[in-house]
Amino acid sequence: MSGKYNGLQAKVREENSLASWIPCAAHSLNLVGKNAVECCSSAVHFFDFLEKLFVFFTISPHRYQLLGEALKNNDSSLPLKRVPTTRWSCRADATKALKHDYEQIKGILKHIVDDIEEKRCVCCEAEGLLKQMNQLETGIYTTFWIDILQRTDATNKTLQHAKLDLNTAVASLTSLKDYVASKRDSFHTYEKEGEQLSQSGSAYYKQTESRQKRRNVRLNPLD
Repeated sequence: MSGKYNGLQAKVREENSLASWIPCAAHSLNLVGKNAVECCSSAVHFFDFLEKLFVFFTISPHRYQLLGEALKNNDSSLPLKRVPTTRWSCRADATKALKHDYEQIKGILKHIVDDIEEKRCVCCEAEGLLKQMNQLETGIYTTFWIDILQRTDATNKTLQHAKLDLNTAVASLTSLKDYVASKRDSFHTYEKEGEQLSQSGSAYYKQTESRQKRRNVRLNPLD
């Protein structure tokens, strides 16, 4: 929309070359978040997983019905959300839905894996998604991103307020920046929450240590 060649900015300048273009603060914040995620491969993989989870259930009426029935018993349940490439607020909704219904989603995936009447390709896909939900990294990313995204979404809504003034906008963005910076020292907190969410426990560390030992043996057979 704001493209300098064919967007609204260009159309306005055609009428008045002296017009100054000031980008929307909320839109700029959305682009900052989008680019920040795209420069981190781990974040890209996490949101790709969220999208695969959404597609897996919504592409099949039967699977979507199974999920809906499982979520009926959870008062705080939220429907799975798509992860668009542009709208940052939708990523917040998608992450929130995953965290609220983490255990229920895992239960449905396990049910599909064990269903002997289900197609093998579907079982394999469900098993892959289930394994990823059982990983500590997925639990950590879920708890971490829900904090960052919810705070970013709240700031985004503030920036879109009809009576927003410059001082409030600067204060909101500064507060968000400080909040994100403060999370750099919170890894152990997110690790604990992620372990509880994914129920990975110490088995994750044992498997990692075992894989590392086998790798070292292959690399140093004489040691």
